[in-house]
Amino acid sequence: MKKPFINTLLVLILIGLMAAWWAFAVVLTELLGDAGRLIAEALIFFIGALLLLELLLRVIDLRRRTIHDERQLQALLGLYNSLKPDAPIPMLRTAALSADTALEYVKLIRQLRPTVVVELGGGVSTVLAALQLRENGAGRVIALEDDENWAAKTRDDLLEHQAAGIAEVRHAPLKPFEVEGDTVQWYDTRVSNDIDRIDILLVDGPRDVNDRGNRRPGLAHFANRFTHDSVIIVDDGNRPRWRNWVQGWAMEHDFVIEEPFLNEKRSLILYRKDSVLAAQRDGLPAGVLPSYQND
Repeated sequence: MKKPFINTLLVLILIGLMAAWWAFAVVLTELLGDAGRLIAEALIFFIGALLLLELLLRVIDLRRRTIHDERQLQALLGLYNSLKPDAPIPMLRTAALSADTALEYVKLIRQLRPTVVVELGGGVSTVLAALQLRENGAGRVIALEDDENWAAKTRDDLLEHQAAGIAEVRHAPLKPFEVEGDTVQWYDTRVSNDIDRIDILLVDGPRDVNDRGNRRPGLAHFANRFTHDSVIIVDDGNRPRWRNWVQGWAMEHDFVIEEPFLNEKRSLILYRKDSVLAAQRDGLPAGVLPSYQND
């Protein structure tokens, strides 16, 4: 339901409530005199308090949205400044990565200089990864996408950005996949069987708005293809069941979970405690354990 419609509906409801209160107050005053008038005044005071509370909550929500919007704008400017794309960057947010997560993703590719980047869910992230890999001078990105039309659009975007030779978008229809005794819908595994190593994995698909666990195979299926220094970016950590599962998987496979920046989708970064990224995070040489290893 669209917000303008909701706001109009709320106004109409409030007008109806005020009219009902007025009629109620008149009737009570006629029936009970001063007592009725006091009851009506108490009722309008209660309604007024509710309206003030609603207004306060809306102001708080507006402030939160404003802060998020400012962060997204700053991150988007950072992406343009860093990548200097040949064409406008495709739309971010909503189903795609938010700009702040996208900027962190690009920074990791620039910092770690991966050979193979794999994306579960293609789109603007594929374009950004390809642009940074082009800047790096080496590496490739492979994106799995279940929506054939979206995969075609992403290929067109790559061509527009002159980065098609660096990225491969594979149409991977959803198939039943068994994970931990559950059957979920995940990418056809035959499409990714040739991927034998992953330096950076972005988990942003398949779609799982209702938090049913459709993304769980993304970590389970590729577990034996990660290198010791592999980094995993998990989007949509604001979904409770998905976030809890990721935390359990990370603990079982000896990955650190980092939430390095305040972002609207609570994206997570996973890496091993003695990996290159962990050392860089702590300013230590690769292979030296960071300080929290001893905590």
